[in-house]
Amino acid sequence: MRKFLTASFLSKLGWGNIGPGKSVVSYCETCKAQRMHTCTGQKQENNDMLLRLECDRCREKLGIKSF
Repeated sequence: MRKFLTASFLSKLGWGNIGPGKSVVSYCETCKAQRMHTCTGQKQENNDMLLRLECDRCREKLGIKSF
């Protein structure tokens, strides 16, 4: 449901300017499928931005409100 990826990793895949509230398509280990993931937080770590991404489908199933 929740995963952490670096901004540089996403940039190499063609995803730029990702930050809180923005979405990317990524594989969800819980759903076992490609799903939309929304960035719910970020922090600077080791000279790179670490992004917290949450699967929109998992959030919906659990009844967690989005932004």
